[in-house]
Amino acid sequence: MEELSVSVPDWANITNDVLRSIADKSGSVKDVVRMSVACRSWQASLVDKKINFPVCLKLAETEDSDKRCFYSTSKEIFELDLPEIRGRRCWGSPYGWLVTCGIDLEIQLFNPLSRASLIALLWQYIPVFL
Repeated sequence: MEELSVSVPDWANITNDVLRSIADKSGSVKDVVRMSVACRSWQASLVDKKINFPVCLKLAETEDSDKRCFYSTSKEIFELDLPEIRGRRCWGSPYGWLVTCGIDLEIQLFNPLSRASLIALLWQYIPVFL
């Protein structure tokens, strides 16, 4: 019996220009986010791609879960696994960042897409004037 040889394209080696063109033409934030986490070469190609994250409302979190849900104005629900902010209170801010506060009162800025985190000034260094 003769074996059939099937050529499977190596999608990891798609050229940066083609990948960025596909990402630019995609109307879905979910698709662009998924493309950026598909593999390391795609992530490197899309690292500086600005994602126009829609205005979202962060839905209430469920206890003992790292999942956070965001409801967008485009009527989509985004569910993200965010263990980095577990147990922290969250408030929205412009440009996709969340302001978080832990039980230790440490305030951070957290980007749920890039997972970048910035620690804000600690309360102990802020002078108190009575």
